[in-house]
Amino acid sequence: FAFILGFFTDFIKSFLVIEPVGLIQQLLLLFVSLWIIALSVVILINCDLVPSAPDGFVQVLSSKLNKEFGNVKVFHDIIIASTGVVIGFVHGKPEGLGIATVIAALTLGKMISILEIYLKKPIRKLCGLN
Repeated sequence: FAFILGFFTDFIKSFLVIEPVGLIQQLLLLFVSLWIIALSVVILINCDLVPSAPDGFVQVLSSKLNKEFGNVKVFHDIIIASTGVVIGFVHGKPEGLGIATVIAALTLGKMISILEIYLKKPIRKLCGLN
């Protein structure tokens, strides 16, 4: 599945060029991207498709803890980002952790939770699951 997703991402990037100018446009593009990612995770999880390894881990953990996927996702993402910062400091300087990563870690799980409220049943029905 990751191969197919990568193929379509590269295909769309080949003809869709978006150059955000300024902070407002960058933040707008970030939030649009996060909603698209959240929608894709909701579809994967609710159609019983194999998610990415991190989302699969979150799915199993949320099931075992009997907690909502979105809440566990926020906790997981914060732990992963924090671990990256610590490892970065140990090796000199953390790179790749910017404001977009922090915003994603704090909001993506909540976005997933919001979409699940409205889309879980229709998606499961569309996938032939009830």
